[in-house]
Amino acid sequence: MDRLMFAGRLARAGVNVSLFIRPIIPGITDRDAREILSTARELGIKSVVLGTLRVTASIYKRLRSIGIDLSDRLPSSRLSREQVPIRLGTSRIG
Repeated sequence: MDRLMFAGRLARAGVNVSLFIRPIIPGITDRDAREILSTARELGIKSVVLGTLRVTASIYKRLRSIGIDLSDRLPSSRLSREQVPIRLGTSRIG
């Protein structure tokens, strides 16, 4: 919230401010997106960059070990040492 408030002060002072929401992890960080975007809008922030989570095979395994299953968003056959973006899906926010 402190970062958003500071970004809002910059925006009111005429500085072009972009909000980066990244990584978006389905079921985790996307839960707060509506509130974050609403607050950013109220503070005068007009630019937002959204970025999905990018995973390697080892990141994928660690996420699964703590109960985050992304198998429906990322075929495991594509996994390697290179980062691969997960599919976020589509939805509309307010």
